[in-house]
Amino acid sequence: MAWELFVVNTGECGINKQNGIRTGSLLLLLLLCGTRVAAQDKKNLLEGADFKRQLPPLKALGREEARQAVQTRPGFRLQLVAAEPLVRDPIAMAFDENSNLFVVEFPEYNHKHAGWKITRKGTVRMLVDTDRDGVFDRSTVYVDQLDSPTAVACYNGGVLVAAAPDLLFCKDTDGDGRADVTEKLYTGFEVSDRGGGARLNSIRWNIDHQFHLCTSFSGGAVRSLKAPGQEPVQVTNRGFQFDPRSHAMASTTGAGQPGLAFDVWGNMFTCRNSNPFRQVMYESRYVVRNPYLVADAAEADITAEGKHTKLLRRSPLEPWRILRTRLRVDGKYRGSAEGGTAGGFFTSATGIVVYQGDAWPDQYRGNLFVGEVSNNLVQRARLEGKQLQKVARRGSEEAEFLASSDNWFRPVELINGPDGNVYIADMHREVIETTLAMPPEMVKHLTPGNGVNLGRIYRVVRTDGPKRKLPRLGSLKTTALVALLDHPNGWHRETAARLLYEQQDSAATAQLEKVAASARLPEGRLL
Repeated sequence: MAWELFVVNTGECGINKQNGIRTGSLLLLLLLCGTRVAAQDKKNLLEGADFKRQLPPLKALGREEARQAVQTRPGFRLQLVAAEPLVRDPIAMAFDENSNLFVVEFPEYNHKHAGWKITRKGTVRMLVDTDRDGVFDRSTVYVDQLDSPTAVACYNGGVLVAAAPDLLFCKDTDGDGRADVTEKLYTGFEVSDRGGGARLNSIRWNIDHQFHLCTSFSGGAVRSLKAPGQEPVQVTNRGFQFDPRSHAMASTTGAGQPGLAFDVWGNMFTCRNSNPFRQVMYESRYVVRNPYLVADAAEADITAEGKHTKLLRRSPLEPWRILRTRLRVDGKYRGSAEGGTAGGFFTSATGIVVYQGDAWPDQYRGNLFVGEVSNNLVQRARLEGKQLQKVARRGSEEAEFLASSDNWFRPVELINGPDGNVYIADMHREVIETTLAMPPEMVKHLTPGNGVNLGRIYRVVRTDGPKRKLPRLGSLKTTALVALLDHPNGWHRETAARLLYEQQDSAATAQLEKVAASARLPEGRLL
């Protein structure tokens, strides 16, 4: 506890009759504050501090050396499928029906607050595997000059792009690999000033035939530009869903930061910086209609070990992280000191995914995977329990599913792929922490934009698994798409369902009824 001194110019003289305090042109108010040091002291504690010697730069590794620095669990290996200059600063990605990979590039990250000049705006890039060998060999800028894009999803031959304050639809109609149509579908998402993880993110298709996304801390009053008669919806600390055909919209439970995933039954999971696994238990907008009902929380933290899950990190602690923790322990900089521990626990969980593929052993189906960019790893968790609320228990006590000794490895996004494997977007930055969470006296000795021209896309495959070509579903007829609803790979089922919804072909009705009644897979009957 400490006393802080505030000087208030009241512009009045006399006695306040209610509390008996004498007022004057300068009224001194002493306010009891829960901080460890006084406000004026805080301002001067680091004044003149020079941390240059304590903050040496971290060396970047070459592509192959960086790949080999990542240790996977036995039975798996990591493949590099795209790297700079084909892709740079990837933070989100999505496959279209022909296995082209659309990647959001976010070069502006960490530039503004560090005082760096922004030389390149955000883009959505399309990666193509022309010879279908599993490695992307062609790249085009599909959409450029975007202000801080953060998410992408494929729909109706184009892409949906989150670029606050707007949600866009962009499409290439002349086949040159660049979108020539850009439409604003929704607007009003707030542009947060709290770093890249505080914006709308993670556009995901679900079994309800709607797209869902998270808004993190950004919030806002969102209105439809395609159906202007609708009332705006408030999304502060909420998610957002919309029908891409009717443009109907609603706020939802779940405000991941950033991260959103669905299992095969449509159950929703999110993550937040220090809470890697969260489960949406029900849609709260239905409960609030009854003012007399006291309900449990609509979103639950299901991480077995809670917020302070110990991470089996392989990378050395960055010097700046050690220094910041010491300053926090000494009360010289804001933030939790976490018992003096500088790393090895969740502070930047991101990119959660539920594995739905058919290329890995059955024991991994339905498992949760989440990236931890500050600790350079990916954690796996099994969902346990017979109750509606599950428990996410770490997959191994010996090692993380995937961890790198390279501090530049930043797994920001994980998605299921067309070949049944998991793909990882590595932003590949020297500093991933938002500079808003660092003392300026430290930031001036760092290079927050270092790595802005780098980026990697990896694929996690079985060491003994067969090599698969990426499928192309775009030219399939309705009958073939309906048959794919019974496919063992979740990407095939989801993509087929989306394409059928887009086509609205009434000729599919009889076959869909047959699949619903007698498909081999229960999740296929559900779609």
